[in-house]
Amino acid sequence: MSVVADAIRRLSDERRDADYNHFALFTQSGALSAVNQADRAVAVVESPEFLASEGGRAFLGMVADQTRRRR
Repeated sequence: MSVVADAIRRLSDERRDADYNHFALFTQSGALSAVNQADRAVAVVESPEFLASEGGRAFLGMVADQTRRRR
């Protein structure tokens, strides 16, 4: 679960920097690292163990709730 939380935090921070920090520097290696971290997080979320866990169900419930609120 920490893999997913760490990826969400990092990618959110980097997205905010990309949108609002005009002095932020982005490198190819940093971008590839972020993509790899996102891939690992998606693999965790799609794993049967995660989907069957209480934490996984709670996480997906929160995501679904946020999706409904944005509509």
